[in-house]
Amino acid sequence: MGKSPYAQDGYRFRFDWGLSGAKEIAEAGWVVAVIDVLSFTTTLTVAVDTGVEVFPYRWRDESAAEFGGSTSVPVLVGPRFRQSR
Repeated sequence: MGKSPYAQDGYRFRFDWGLSGAKEIAEAGWVVAVIDVLSFTTTLTVAVDTGVEVFPYRWRDESAAEFGGSTSVPVLVGPRFRQSR
């Protein structure tokens, strides 16, 4: 059987997506860095995969609290959305 398409042999830096790609790179590499540029998507996926019901809301203003109140769920806003004073 041939090498995995995830192996990327011959390259000093290797990039991939998902668990299977990360496992393959980790086996051959000295250092593995995980960069989550889709933190909302990742958070949403983890929450839904564990059975959490999610109500995404687009705006970060008072209307978000009103929306949260209408669904009886807390409004969660990550650190990158906090406004500096």
